[in-house]
Amino acid sequence: MISVIVGGLFYVLISWGIISGWGTASLHGFEASTANPIVVAGKRLWGGAAVLVLLAYLNSIFGACFSGNNAASRVFFGMGRARALPAALGKVSGKTRTPANAITLQAFLTLAVGFGMSLALGPANQLYLLATVITLGLSLVYIAGNLGVMRYYLTERRAELNPLLHLIFPVVSSAALLVVCYKSVVPLPAWPVSLAPFITIGWIVVGLVVVTLLHRSGRAEWLQRAGNVLTVTDAGDSSVVIGPPADPAVGSQP
Repeated sequence: MISVIVGGLFYVLISWGIISGWGTASLHGFEASTANPIVVAGKRLWGGAAVLVLLAYLNSIFGACFSGNNAASRVFFGMGRARALPAALGKVSGKTRTPANAITLQAFLTLAVGFGMSLALGPANQLYLLATVITLGLSLVYIAGNLGVMRYYLTERRAELNPLLHLIFPVVSSAALLVVCYKSVVPLPAWPVSLAPFITIGWIVVGLVVVTLLHRSGRAEWLQRAGNVLTVTDAGDSSVVIGPPADPAVGSQP
């Protein structure tokens, strides 16, 4: 809860700083600017020292890229361990003690999608399209999570139900996410960003088809394994120990 509040206050502070730096009397220019508004505001206020703003901006970009790739690699690794994906993804390198196969797969997908879409649509259109698809997809995932929380505490954990945490917060946050989804696609953006809602719907349909086929084929346990990717453990399997190699000069601890 504290991390959510601090994160929200941080975003409010940054948004206030950007809008104040740009100037509240000319916000229409902020929306219509073809240049990055953060860099523009930095040059206006800091002059030549705006290079520091650019460096901070690039640092944030690299940080976001690293965290996203780490998170995705971790999911592939977990699904490999749970046997929801090929077991090879759940192995770690004997030399570096990192999930090398999962990292390699994530790197390949990132480069393939990044370069492929950039060549086909242009870097800017790729960013806008993927950002909208991710916004819609994650919003629906969080809304589904909120529904799951409400159902769980209204049924299985009724005695532990906290109306504020388990009802009001999920409803309010879901409503806010629905507004974000609506504003993202109404009116429908220009091509190719206009493809975003249809890509999201198509992905949902594919997921429903996969779930239906798995149930009908008697392989519903795959869904359970996929849902356990962050909790599955492999006791006694040294291949799942992630971290730097042990120093042979240091004896084992009792």
